Amino acid sequence: MGIYVKSITPDSAASRADVLVGDRILAINGTDLTALTFKESCDLLKESLHRVTLTIQRGLVENPDDLLFT
Repeated sequence: MGIYVKSITPDSAASRADVLVGDRILAINGTDLTALTFKESCDLLKESLHRVTLTIQRGLVENPDDLLFT
């Protein structure tokens, strides 16, 4: 299923990378979230302290984008 973005903190890495409310996070650092629980997905994100690549789907777009956060 992935994680849907509910809010964005101003001046955060997500806002600077143009993540939008409603975007769907499909993968964290290449790990597919679709088979993970919400807690497992959050734990995976917390383990990525300095550099994170998120695979994001916006709307009904077929090809998701990879965004790098540092």
